[in-house]
Amino acid sequence: MNGLLKIARFSSWWYYKIPLFVVVLFITHVGEAKFSDLSIGSVFKALFLMVVGATFVSILNDFTDREVDLMANKNNNFSRFSSTQSALIMAITLGVCALMPWILRLNVNAFWTYFSAITSYILYSVKPLRFKDRGFWGMVFDSLGSVVFPMGSFLFTSIPNWSESISLVTQIILFLWLFFLAMRSILVHQVEDKLNDMNSGTNTFVTRFSEKMVNRIGLFMFVFEIASFLGLCFTLKLYASPWFVFFFLFYLGTQWLFKRIIWMKFSLFGKMNESSIVFMYDYYYSYLLMGLIFMMGIPLIWKFGLLVAIVILFPVYFKQQFNCLKTLFLRLTVYRHKEHIPPSEPE
Repeated sequence: MNGLLKIARFSSWWYYKIPLFVVVLFITHVGEAKFSDLSIGSVFKALFLMVVGATFVSILNDFTDREVDLMANKNNNFSRFSSTQSALIMAITLGVCALMPWILRLNVNAFWTYFSAITSYILYSVKPLRFKDRGFWGMVFDSLGSVVFPMGSFLFTSIPNWSESISLVTQIILFLWLFFLAMRSILVHQVEDKLNDMNSGTNTFVTRFSEKMVNRIGLFMFVFEIASFLGLCFTLKLYASPWFVFFFLFYLGTQWLFKRIIWMKFSLFGKMNESSIVFMYDYYYSYLLMGLIFMMGIPLIWKFGLLVAIVILFPVYFKQQFNCLKTLFLRLTVYRHKEHIPPSEPE
């Protein structure tokens, strides 16, 4: 089981990408539309579909990166398999992934967005096109294949009438936010992996352009990401909820205290060889989630139960913020007059 999870690179996407799907499901549910046909069964069906798709993407990524990872002296999960074994694993994974829409009996919208996601990531990873080595286009196809199209499939699987319950303007703004958020996330990954990509000759956006240009493009992505997120909050009228306003202001206030008092470093799109908190990630995946849960029209005990389940299932960003809050508390009380105690490193 551990070997399968390792090949699928479970921890690299479950804790960091799947929470976004939950956020979007909640943010549309408590906002403009109240979905009458939303059920636990359909949500688990959608999550299972995302797990299958993410597993395929992880295996395809390692399978197509065997040579470049060897050149960069980087670990690859296929390094212990022969060529025949690697091809067999890839073929089985592709077969399961291709059959999944029929096994789960997806509706038309979920079907086409699911296969659009698979197609985008194949174009991103597989030669001769392999957009992964084509700079900016690699970021575009990665964002489409890993976030934008999968999110559409997830929503249409969870809520078959999703597009009918949400206005077209809201849909456009939502997917613009997802696109720019995904692009910034990919930029963070490329910045952190720049040395490995340079050693292997991988032609990513970050290796092709100067640091100054990367910073400009990163700032552009961040501005459009925030603008589209605020537009989404406006169209869904989330600003009218005291819970939304409270958690948003609480996040901004705590991050300011982290910077001023415990000297935590922040970045918009990552820093190579330097630990920092990527601004707004913790908000989207922890504070916003908490606000959305408390905005739901369900009994209070269910809200707390749902929050506990979310923290257990997706602990990374909650743990990161808890470590910083704990350090802030110690710095303001017990260690106020002593040497600075840095927060625990985020995992």
